[in-house]
Amino acid sequence: MHSKLSQLLINAGLVSKQQLERAEKSLKDHGGGIGRRLIEMGYIAQETLAEFVATHYNLPFVNLDQLEINRDAIKLISPEVAQKFILIPIFKTEKDLSIAFSDPTDTATINTIEFMTGLSVIPFAARETDIKKAITAYYPLYNEAA
Repeated sequence: MHSKLSQLLINAGLVSKQQLERAEKSLKDHGGGIGRRLIEMGYIAQETLAEFVATHYNLPFVNLDQLEINRDAIKLISPEVAQKFILIPIFKTEKDLSIAFSDPTDTATINTIEFMTGLSVIPFAARETDIKKAITAYYPLYNEAA
């Protein structure tokens, strides 16, 4: 069954129906989201996917290399959750938590984070490798300060 994102990628000519079907079959063994599987299987570049999602869903795209991440935001999400869902909290206000996601359309993850933190999540799109680099860079600092 094709997700909305999958159909959009096919319609935009970024992946073929055959590539999508192979990636969906692979999800049963590997888990994760369809976007991550398409990237891991080499069917789409992560930059292409992140920029497409940001543009199509009218979400802001954030370059994590040019952003200082807020320590109060980092403290709200455990490193395990950040690694599992490939996300990094970037800024916190009284009511909102801005988070960079590799898949900012993953409403189940957004709902989980909102439940865990009690804050409304503002999703941002970012490249998966940048998020992983930020997790490595920021969470050791948090662990030392904790």
